[in-house]
Amino acid sequence: MASDTDTIQIALKHHQAGQFQKAESIYRQILLDNPNHPDALHLLGVLTHRLGKNTIAAELINKAIANNPQNPIFHFNLGVVLNALGKWKDAMKAYEQALRLKPDYAEALNNLGSIMETHGKIDGAIEKYQQALRIKPEYVEALNNLGNALKARGQLDDAIEKFLQVLRLKPDYAEVLNNLGNALKARGQLDDAIEKYQKAIRLKPEFPEAWINLGNSQEALGLLESAIDSCRQALRHKPDYVIAHSYLLFLMSYNALYSPDRILEEHRNWDAIQGGKQKAHTFSHSSSGGPDKRLKIGYVSPDLRQHAVSLFFDPILKNHDRSQVEIFCYAEVSKPDAVTESLKMIADKWRTTVDLSDEDVAHMIYDDKIDILIDLAGHTAGSRLRVFTYKPAPIQVTYLGYCTTTGLKTMDYWITDTVLHPKDTLELAVETIIRLPRCWLCYQPPADAPKIEPKVCANNGVTFGSFNNLSKMAPDVIACWSQLLKEVPNSRLLLKARLLADPFIKERILIQFAHQGINQERITLSPHTPSYLADYKGQIGSNLHCSTIINCFFNASISFWNFLSLFIRVSTLFSASLTVDPFIPKYLPISIFFVLLIIFDKYNAVCLSSFPLPFLSNSSFFLP
Repeated sequence: MASDTDTIQIALKHHQAGQFQKAESIYRQILLDNPNHPDALHLLGVLTHRLGKNTIAAELINKAIANNPQNPIFHFNLGVVLNALGKWKDAMKAYEQALRLKPDYAEALNNLGSIMETHGKIDGAIEKYQQALRIKPEYVEALNNLGNALKARGQLDDAIEKFLQVLRLKPDYAEVLNNLGNALKARGQLDDAIEKYQKAIRLKPEFPEAWINLGNSQEALGLLESAIDSCRQALRHKPDYVIAHSYLLFLMSYNALYSPDRILEEHRNWDAIQGGKQKAHTFSHSSSGGPDKRLKIGYVSPDLRQHAVSLFFDPILKNHDRSQVEIFCYAEVSKPDAVTESLKMIADKWRTTVDLSDEDVAHMIYDDKIDILIDLAGHTAGSRLRVFTYKPAPIQVTYLGYCTTTGLKTMDYWITDTVLHPKDTLELAVETIIRLPRCWLCYQPPADAPKIEPKVCANNGVTFGSFNNLSKMAPDVIACWSQLLKEVPNSRLLLKARLLADPFIKERILIQFAHQGINQERITLSPHTPSYLADYKGQIGSNLHCSTIINCFFNASISFWNFLSLFIRVSTLFSASLTVDPFIPKYLPISIFFVLLIIFDKYNAVCLSSFPLPFLSNSSFFLP
């Protein structure tokens, strides 16, 4: 008759071969004879974790530990299971106990570092990875994690070296190729990054994260259709990948090739796929309080930090009538900054949602008894839009941070105005559109923005400028700029974007202008400035007079605040009218032309008159 040890080895072979039913049957047979058999309890717990039953797995491994508390592997695997349950603090304790029993346990050091990195303790994580590597110098998982942590700390060269070290040990490591691509992208080497993503995908075609990173790089180069295709590939392999799905909608919303009907259909599809499970758990609401009740207003955003949204949200927050409303902010901000602290001081209640599940955030909002919940992000990066699918507040509104419908049946209203959504708008939405009678937003420049003065064109000609992402520098936009440069003698064009630090990308842009007949000496390409304040100083310090803004009302705001002329292209869609909205004929004598090409004679006269839209120079930006 086989001993328990021999039987465990047989079960373990089935387990390692993926024959889980056979392995489980043997583990359970052992436990029928000996309910406290520590190895059978532990291995059954590991198998149960593999099947996604983590609560049961934790119970089994805890029972194994009770019968053999000195086995470090038991504590290590308990840490794995607890972390999968979201109990990361308990997981850290389990790894620490494993290390007390086995100080040279490199895997426990690596996993401990991973939890620390996930929760923002980058320096501590790096220390743990380095300790693991001193024990196992060729431990590729720890090298990879160390590379990611160094990247998070801004040490891109060191991070890239770690990733390359891993690939020398394991050339077909798709995840590391993806991470190397991320580091190269952060350094502005988009072509190299794309090459790494594509290699990772060839090794592992069902790698949705690599597909979405490829799409992000393609978007940055203005290859929008390729980026959209990459998003669809990511979703084909992982249909519930909410980040990829929202990114797809974001890209489509800024692409004129898609009709309003198609945009609406795609957004509704997001709601059906990403919000379907939550709809079974929506909250019920009943009216409470009388007409004198102080309403509770909740704002949900990842951008309550140094971000364009905060410059428009700040004056709203400051001007709420606190005798009528109580303000709650739900901040998905992993790296708070000075702007975060400033907004936090203005809000009545501040809640951090980082590391919380959508359901947990929904319960938090429901428990706060919020009356009106307002989304400030839509389908942009970091959004917690799935929280709204639980309907944690009786009234839910989208505003400010996104350019079209959310697609959510649980989103009641969309706040805009009569310019962004005129009566004949082509926009389609699931929400009821609320049109404010005047401009839908107001701009608050940074408190330390430099003093500005109206200025005139320099004698050596006009400098036009665009500070948009290169994704907005599409071929038709380059054609527009080129025609304008031909029409205005001695004019120049300044383009500023982060990716223009890459010489290959700069050459690509110059070649496109050369094909339009523009000498490269008339084009100045500048990399991204480190802060919004630097953009102010950059505009004021030049003879920049005209900035073409396409779907970027933040850049438009800087331009007008600095008394600069503005070239715009608008249509009857919300996303294409954002930059013109604060400056419409209803408020100021400016003509808006719903055409694709600029009317060059008009703008030529403006630029050469030495007055940057003089009727705006003495006007307040915000028109209440």
